Amino acid sequence: MTTKARTVSVVAGVATMESGEVVDLTSIQATLNEAFAETGDHQYMLASDKLSKITGLEQTAAGFMPSCQSLQS
Repeated sequence: MTTKARTVSVVAGVATMESGEVVDLTSIQATLNEAFAETGDHQYMLASDKLSKITGLEQTAAGFMPSCQSLQS
């Protein structure tokens, strides 16, 4: 299997591929957070934390907010 490097930009939690296709990463992040809350499985938390580093957003009770890491840069 051959893979080709792709350029992806992420703005406000939305990834835009070279082709113009968009993916709302916050919905994936929310699903991972919900799975962690329901199961307590730390793999969900770790995956959500990694995605948070990509989106620059953290989910709070008030919705998605800029993460502390994104505010420092």
